[in-house]
Amino acid sequence: MNTPCIEILNHLNAAGYESYFVGGCVRDLALNRTPHDYDIATQATPEQVKQVFSDSHVVDTGIRYGTVTIRHEHIPIEITTFRADGAYSDGRRPDAVFFGQSIEIDLARRDFTVNAMAWNPERGLFDPFGGAADCQTKIIRCVGEPVQRFSEDALRILRALRFACQLGFSIESHTQAAMYECAESLRHIASERITAEVSAMLMSCSLRPMFNNQALFAALAPQWSALSSEGWRTLCQAIERSDDVIVRIAMLCHNGFPKRLRLDNRTISRIKAMHRQIDLPSEPHAMAHIIAVYGVDAIRDLLTYRQAFDETAPVDIFDNVLATFSCLNLKQLAVNGNDLLDIAQGAQIGKLLQTLLQAVIDKEVENERKALLQFARDFYRRQF
Repeated sequence: MNTPCIEILNHLNAAGYESYFVGGCVRDLALNRTPHDYDIATQATPEQVKQVFSDSHVVDTGIRYGTVTIRHEHIPIEITTFRADGAYSDGRRPDAVFFGQSIEIDLARRDFTVNAMAWNPERGLFDPFGGAADCQTKIIRCVGEPVQRFSEDALRILRALRFACQLGFSIESHTQAAMYECAESLRHIASERITAEVSAMLMSCSLRPMFNNQALFAALAPQWSALSSEGWRTLCQAIERSDDVIVRIAMLCHNGFPKRLRLDNRTISRIKAMHRQIDLPSEPHAMAHIIAVYGVDAIRDLLTYRQAFDETAPVDIFDNVLATFSCLNLKQLAVNGNDLLDIAQGAQIGKLLQTLLQAVIDKEVENERKALLQFARDFYRRQF
């Protein structure tokens, strides 16, 4: 356990507030992994936590739900008061939160057994729902009644899949059945949250749980429900061939962008480039011209995308062009628009620069300032 984080925990316990590490850090320790973040559950209220750490900078990151964050030796540590949740009338957030409860009640409200363990130096591991055993047998299992857990918060359905993918676990049968029973409630979940969970799945080491649950994805988008089981299996096999998450998203969206995925403009632009119907030549000069038009990154993405779909892709030609052609875009030209102001004006300058780039690729002129300017003058006189 991280020593600075232990100091925070001990400080709370020494002040008279029963406190534990909870959630992912305890799960990681049970799996002999190094935790990447640390959460503490405590008997102290947020105001009492602030008093205990009055000499530190404490941020109200989720004060409504009893959470504050303290940064200790550059490590952010979330500290949340023991709590019990009220009813979930919106299927996402509890209507009310009750503080000052016990660690037992706090753990009982959590989603999965592997996330419902607590630890402190005095008590050791507190595991009322068998999370450590589920870590050993690699099982994702709901705490309590699965349908109730998913009815409280439908996002937990995708979280179950995501944890199974990230940890390489399988999903316990009753939990799996409840996921399907409650799948329709996924329509109430915000697109941003769905996007975050699907993206995290696609970045995981094991995609098999995701691939085995087409029906859950079908509940998110008609593009996925329209695929046959064979089509879904073929798509999943293709996704596994790439280790680039954006390429994986592009494959998942190969039939169009689902409305429930909220992607940033840069990601959408990359994906659209991969979906272009471009004939990629197997001749170096032709490939160089394609790269000059669409850009190195776009063609590299397109090749990766097509390779993953098991299509023939001239990767060796692409690599050869990058190694042998020193000028493949306007920035690499030895002249720029300002250099052409004495030759052309307005939109003609852009057209002239493109002409120079194509001429350099075709070896009609050297990429050297004096030669390019003379070529530009001669071309301009002939054309205009």
